Amino acid sequence: MPAGEILFFKSSSFSEPSGPPTHTPIQSSTHIHPPWHQVTWSLLPQLRAADLTAVLDFVARARLSPTRTWLRRCLETSLPHLPQVSPRDLPGLLFDLTELDDRLFAPRGAAATAVTCAFNASPGGGATVALGDGFPGPAAVATTPATRASEATGIAAATKPGPGDIGQQRGTTKESQGKIKGGKGVNDGGVGHDDDGNDGAERGLEALAAAWLRRYLQLCTEKLSRFTAGGVAQMMVAVARSGGLADARWLQAACATLASKSDVLGANDMADAVIALAALRRRRFEVLAVQPSTRNQGPQPADAVSWGGINTADAAAAKGVASASASRSSSSPSADGRIQREQRVLLEALLSRCTTKLSLLPDDRLVGLMAGLAELDVRPDSAWLGTLLDMTLTRMTSEAAAPSAPPSLATLPASLPMPAPMPNPPERSLQEPSTAAVTSSSPSAAATAESDLKKLTPWAPSDLRLPSVAPAGSGSVSSRAFSPRLLSELLVSVAKLGVVPPRRWTRAFLEAASRQLEGFDAASLNRLLWGLVVLDMRPSREWTNRLMEHVRQCLPAEEQRSGGPGSADWGERYDMPLVWAAGQG
Repeated sequence: MPAGEILFFKSSSFSEPSGPPTHTPIQSSTHIHPPWHQVTWSLLPQLRAADLTAVLDFVARARLSPTRTWLRRCLETSLPHLPQVSPRDLPGLLFDLTELDDRLFAPRGAAATAVTCAFNASPGGGATVALGDGFPGPAAVATTPATRASEATGIAAATKPGPGDIGQQRGTTKESQGKIKGGKGVNDGGVGHDDDGNDGAERGLEALAAAWLRRYLQLCTEKLSRFTAGGVAQMMVAVARSGGLADARWLQAACATLASKSDVLGANDMADAVIALAALRRRRFEVLAVQPSTRNQGPQPADAVSWGGINTADAAAAKGVASASASRSSSSPSADGRIQREQRVLLEALLSRCTTKLSLLPDDRLVGLMAGLAELDVRPDSAWLGTLLDMTLTRMTSEAAAPSAPPSLATLPASLPMPAPMPNPPERSLQEPSTAAVTSSSPSAAATAESDLKKLTPWAPSDLRLPSVAPAGSGSVSSRAFSPRLLSELLVSVAKLGVVPPRRWTRAFLEAASRQLEGFDAASLNRLLWGLVVLDMRPSREWTNRLMEHVRQCLPAEEQRSGGPGSADWGERYDMPLVWAAGQG
């Protein structure tokens, strides 16, 4: 089939299904693949750049389940075609690959180290970002002979056939040759085996993904002048969602380009850019917070280091490696200073221009914007914050006339550990004189930025959620109603920004939460209680009793869901809401 005929995969004629995934992965022991898998497998080497993006868009939107072998072949065959992908399609390409496997680009093994260590150590290999021995990232975006050589070495190692495909060398035994389905393997056009669970093949995929992402960031940097303003914002969101470690030069260039085009940036893209910046910063600190001695001791517990923040137990570990992390991350102080300046300029431009566009933001983007600013330690002036509070107040009161049915607890996300109480943040009165649009650390204070962030994160729940849809559909799925999750995240964001909301805002919030109180899951209750304590909000006795009754009902549900004591899922701090409730009335 000619490569051009694959255009029937274009997503413009495809409507995204609303039901469960259309394909249930088949056990690798059967070595049977669905028709779409076999067709695309044979076509991948023949696809042009435009056709490649169309196929990936189709597979992602159809919610198909490609195997790890398929993903490996996709990266392997698409890498040479990346320079031909247009800037318009680059954000969506990374979105789709992350949608197929949200851990594809997250550095988590020694195989990724093999790709980037030689690059970082090579003389003339461009700028490096030292992020720790076990967590190599896309280290630079400068193309030099040394980087090309090291990249080629990494790709060759990554694409070397694994032991579950065609054997590691020509002298394989008949027993190993018998593992090849139909006499064909991954590299000669056959469907091959599903290498899920194969350690060697998995390491090869990690190395290949690291090389692919580095090349992707390099090309994005080279083509930044051809991106639209919205395209730059969506590219930043795509990189943040991928979980990969973005290098300093790409981030600096992206911030500078977006700041220069911010006057034509849409409201959603403005919010997405702030959320992406905060997520990239959070990802970097998460990596630096892991002790070197624990990197080779197996996976961390689910609640040890998470996207949502660093828990109390990790705070001590983070302190122990803070100085080492600072020395690694500040290996180029001038580069850190430039990034700080570019981010500051970008945030000032975004905040000054989005004031008149706040009304255009759907509720999820509005709350995400507030959470992102809090995560970045940005403190807008009182007038800007007052406008933001008035906007949320208007929406909470207008939604009171048509309350929606509370969502089922079964459909809500899993719980987070219950945080310990912390002192109130510095209060910011909305009557104080206006200050600068953005208050943040100076470039010379880059070395202290990490410790400043860690002062808050061990106790405060994080409310940062990246947009989970590709750019083409970002405007159609945003919510215009405050769900229980958004209400709880709104309250925590207000508390983290150090704002003391007026009484009318507090009253409207409590009324909005009361209408959906039974819809709060354990994670939302966690944030709600934290915000109530920090802001010293005092609801009525009736409201408090309803809340505590729902808390007691959620604990058995959490115990059944997690298979353990519900109080343990809340960080064994169930006494905190009880003490708070006892003081109300």
